[in-house]
Amino acid sequence: MYTLSKKIIVSILLIITTLFTLVACTTSTGMRPEFKEAMDSYEEFYDEYCEFMIEYKEAGNPYDMLDDYLDILNRANEISAKFNKIGNEEMNDVEAAYYAKVTSRVAKKVLDATR
Repeated sequence: MYTLSKKIIVSILLIITTLFTLVACTTSTGMRPEFKEAMDSYEEFYDEYCEFMIEYKEAGNPYDMLDDYLDILNRANEISAKFNKIGNEEMNDVEAAYYAKVTSRVAKKVLDATR
């Protein structure tokens, strides 16, 4: 009986520790880790997209870049899946500020790449 109780107590402590860790990850920055990951992936995607657009403008034969373009489309689907995992929860103030910073940087990069 003592062994069973000890196992239950250890299990409960593990669950509590896990919950505190999850809460700490979110509240220490005010940002959900999955939100930050999705936004960072979004920016990385547009970095790749802008590089592709610059190469496309300079390419002598853009048809050679078809495989690269298909890779970009696949990557776009991956990014979309990350945002779908977040769901429709509203952003908190920290997330909204990070969203604004990332989308502003992305818009500048796209504008620069298309000039």
